[in-house]
Amino acid sequence: MQGVPTTRAATLVTSDTRVERDPFYTGHPVQERASVVCRLAPTFLRFGSFEIFKSKEESNTERAGPSAAYPLLLPQLLDWTTFHHYKGIWRGAGGGDTLAAEPQDKRGMYVAVFEEVVRRTATLVAAWQSVGFCHGASVVMIIINRLSGTHVWHCGG
Repeated sequence: MQGVPTTRAATLVTSDTRVERDPFYTGHPVQERASVVCRLAPTFLRFGSFEIFKSKEESNTERAGPSAAYPLLLPQLLDWTTFHHYKGIWRGAGGGDTLAAEPQDKRGMYVAVFEEVVRRTATLVAAWQSVGFCHGASVVMIIINRLSGTHVWHCGG
């Protein structure tokens, strides 16, 4: 798949342990062998890293994220992510050379990061679709490593 960015699989381990999975999302789960893929990427930052802060009210499942009780950590994670992976946006918002030198326009900075993630996500999904590779499971897996600001993604079936 040349031209479509992805992470690299380092190992694949399959066990005789059976797990329940609904591979076609039809409500008809099956028992499959458990497997784990170890992938290499510059970071493990992903959409879920931010979703863990959602409250019960913000959730479609009416379940709070595991870190919902710590909402003050979310801006710290956003700042860290922007500083380390979106330097241009950090500096454009008035941020300095350290995390302590915070930008003056944090709201604008967060919006700019969100817009960039949306743009890159749409570009990546389109690239995978152009080679006929994105189906339900792939789109779910595509979120891994996107927020790092690199062009490395995990998209697999």
